[in-house]
Amino acid sequence: MTDTATHTAHSQNGRDHADLRDRAKDLASSTSEAVEDTATALREKSDAALRDSQDALSSAQQSALMTVRRNPMTALLGAVGVGVLLGLALRGRS
Repeated sequence: MTDTATHTAHSQNGRDHADLRDRAKDLASSTSEAVEDTATALREKSDAALRDSQDALSSAQQSALMTVRRNPMTALLGAVGVGVLLGLALRGRS
């Protein structure tokens, strides 16, 4: 191979490496952006799910409180019944 051909081959090889490096940087950048977008979307969805769960729990708590206030004797008898059942269940395991 002549010096000119060798120089041309090296020059082409350098351009190929630069193209590959640029394409790799572009791919890394677009991948990073996609990961950030996905993480943001997941964070927003989880925040919304947490708020919904908190609202549902608060609503259930208010409903239970109102039921106990309207029917205190029923609530007391229910609590005693649950206590008896738990006591029997746990006593049987010993």
